[in-house]
Amino acid sequence: MLKPLENLAPRRALFCLHYAQSGNRTEAAIRAGYSERSAYNQGHRLMKNDEIAKAISSLMENAVTKEQITPDFIVKALVKEAMTSETDGNRTRALELLGKWRKMFVDVHEEQTPERQMTPEQLRETLLEAIEADPDLQHAVISRLMDSGALAKHHGQTQQEGGTA
Repeated sequence: MLKPLENLAPRRALFCLHYAQSGNRTEAAIRAGYSERSAYNQGHRLMKNDEIAKAISSLMENAVTKEQITPDFIVKALVKEAMTSETDGNRTRALELLGKWRKMFVDVHEEQTPERQMTPEQLRETLLEAIEADPDLQHAVISRLMDSGALAKHHGQTQQEGGTA
């Protein structure tokens, strides 16, 4: 994740990125995962936070532009946060935002905009690129899979399918 954002919770970091991109705090709050109903107030409140103000200022000084903050960029940052964060809350929130972005739990009134649309194959490729590009993330993914037993389960199924045990 970008240096100015690494000490912020995932949703606050997303708010900073989206604000740096759009300059609109309500839009940034919505895109960061706050409800449309409370986005105006949340944006106002977040902009009063010193850490957030510093992060936004730093992002703007370092020329993070709309062209740089793509869905791909945000997905990669969230995947990294979900796999490497030291706190369960940050990991959970990053996963929640990824799920929300993928429209896994959609409010009926929300519409998916073209820039948010990504096919499952595009998401898979984005995730694989993020993992392949970052050795720390590779290690974190493997560790999490081993901890969850997912690799052992998959390996066991593969051996059974192949006829060896």
